[in-house]
Amino acid sequence: MDVHFDQMGVDESRRGGKCRREGDPDRSVRRARHRGRRHHRGEGHGQSQFDQSELTFADAVVTRRGRRVGEDGSVVEAAIAIPAAMLVILLAVQVCLWAHASTLVQAAAARGDQAACVEGGSLNAGIEEAQLALADTASQVVTDPSVQASLMPGDEVQVRVTGTTESIIPGIRLPVSAVRVGARQEFRVGG
Repeated sequence: MDVHFDQMGVDESRRGGKCRREGDPDRSVRRARHRGRRHHRGEGHGQSQFDQSELTFADAVVTRRGRRVGEDGSVVEAAIAIPAAMLVILLAVQVCLWAHASTLVQAAAARGDQAACVEGGSLNAGIEEAQLALADTASQVVTDPSVQASLMPGDEVQVRVTGTTESIIPGIRLPVSAVRVGARQEFRVGG
């Protein structure tokens, strides 16, 4: 029995499993295939599907509404974890800013002490030098700076510089201070 495709009503373009892509009015019609092979493009059996041994008890627990346990929990965890992580990062930046301000205040106190201790220097010269150092380097970092200088027993000069750091987190104002003590230098004639 010799049957030709054109006698059966089958278009020759469909012979051999090939289908014309363009202009074919039946391109949405699917051909019959073997139902035992439902894998996708060469995947073997069991790939991209869970075996019973891979399922855990948590995957099998379902709420009354049909959702798995923990689906909404991840949203709640993210709503708590993300702001907490941001707060930790801001606190770290605030601590770094405090450390930087502390270093600048110590440098200003050292410059004020040097200016006050040199021969011919005065307490006012030490205060002015420390204020100038703060204005040059720490004007953006240290707020409300204060410089005090005093003469201590034994001809020593004490320069105290205080202030607060710029605040990144509202309500947190960390204080910074530095004290520098030095001996006044003067020329003495030995005798």
